Amino acid sequence: MRIFFLTNGFSLPELFLSAAAFVDQHRIALIERVTLVDPILDQLSPLIHPEACDRVRAAATSQEKMRLLYDSFRSGGVEVKSRFFEILKNIHPHLVRDLHGMH
Repeated sequence: MRIFFLTNGFSLPELFLSAAAFVDQHRIALIERVTLVDPILDQLSPLIHPEACDRVRAAATSQEKMRLLYDSFRSGGVEVKSRFFEILKNIHPHLVRDLHGMH
């Protein structure tokens, strides 16, 4: 396995783990507060099974969609969680900043 070092001193695997830890740590808040689930799913869909995507899209509320999206993270692991975090920073930057400040 190759490890690439970035200018901030973190390797890519460390950054993936950090992003995944954020997603795990703030699960409840993200389920409650993320409102734009479909645009997130649009970008995550290459990493998630098509049937899981269909279930998320069919859900009635954003909270239900987020719960189903979290269920789909189990099979994708750290890679999917890190990608979700990157997408979340673009779509809901205020929420990510707010949750970072809660530590």
